[in-house]
Amino acid sequence: MITIVGVVLLILLEFANCDIQRIEVQHHKVPNSSLSRKRNTERFKGSTNLEPYDGYVHVLLGNITFGTPPQKFQVLFDLQSVDVWVIADYADLSDDDNDNNYAYESASTGRKKNTYSSSDSTTYTKDGRPFSADWGYVSGELASDIINVANIQTNITFGLVDDISNYYFFVEPVDGEFGLSSANMSDNNISSSLYALKDSLDKPIVSFHLRRNYTVNSTSVYTSTITLGNEDTENCRDEWKYVDQTYPGEYQFNVHSIQIGDKTRAVGVDGIIEDNGIFIDVGLDDVSFMAELTNATYNSTTNLYTLPCIPNRDLPIIQLNLGDGRTTVLLGPEEYILPVKANDSECYFGFVGYGNSNTSHMWYLGRPFLDSQCFSFNLSSLEIGFSPVKKL
Repeated sequence: MITIVGVVLLILLEFANCDIQRIEVQHHKVPNSSLSRKRNTERFKGSTNLEPYDGYVHVLLGNITFGTPPQKFQVLFDLQSVDVWVIADYADLSDDDNDNNYAYESASTGRKKNTYSSSDSTTYTKDGRPFSADWGYVSGELASDIINVANIQTNITFGLVDDISNYYFFVEPVDGEFGLSSANMSDNNISSSLYALKDSLDKPIVSFHLRRNYTVNSTSVYTSTITLGNEDTENCRDEWKYVDQTYPGEYQFNVHSIQIGDKTRAVGVDGIIEDNGIFIDVGLDDVSFMAELTNATYNSTTNLYTLPCIPNRDLPIIQLNLGDGRTTVLLGPEEYILPVKANDSECYFGFVGYGNSNTSHMWYLGRPFLDSQCFSFNLSSLEIGFSPVKKL
């Protein structure tokens, strides 16, 4: 398992223009936390103590409001979660081990946590059914109130949390979570976050522009965008092509084949978009095919392939054919060569192999994929769309 410290993507919600329903994402670094993902895999048992890029992973933070009058919360936006929840004002969130009250103040920033007060909202409705979320390790009860997300306002059933066991939510400036999973129902038998907003959208579409800069020691600021109700044509080319979702609740689709120059390899497995993935994780035979054609060198200590940080101009484009093979994604050296902390000469190859040879393995499409592509999801047709990002 790869242990890496965290970056927060600070999301600023635009409420001013009701015609543009966007969440603007600004990249912001924070100290290490114990944020653990729902998909803690055993894919890379030999690849420990790695510090790719600038030593950080990324999460999405942003502002939403609940209630009348509005109560403001900074929440984690998560592609793997279906729920929306905030901390209740009656929660006892003291850290018994360190005698700190993190419900009052974030350890990493000193920011006071916001908690939801049902008595301060005239639109609050008590539900009372139990609520829990495995990701976040939180529990409480369900309630209903008006939510405002990027100027989209609707009544929603959400979790009112009074118990948290995930250390991340103690020490970081997070008051709750807003799930962005493609599932239509939560395990709590309520509509998922996106489907609760569906009827308020211009179109039943959510799109993601999550390109990030990974130059080591860079001080540049980049923004990414989540667009609600339409495809993003401001940050993404207007070249959207859709493929079928192959598994409910996941941004999952068929990876048909790989093409590099005049060489093609059939793949025929599903791939899942993994926004917190550092690499694109593929089968051993798939990565061997690509490494040979890009002259990547295998490092037996890390189980990773490396490339010079200054690429040869002759390095090829890697073409991924999706769905039935007619939807293509192109990855150039700027996407598949990844900087390594404290190493200016050697970089990682953006693809990592796992599993056994001569066996098909699912793909997990992380940062190199998202740095080249916007993606979207149609909540009605259950299709996933792709379009190249507009280059910076």
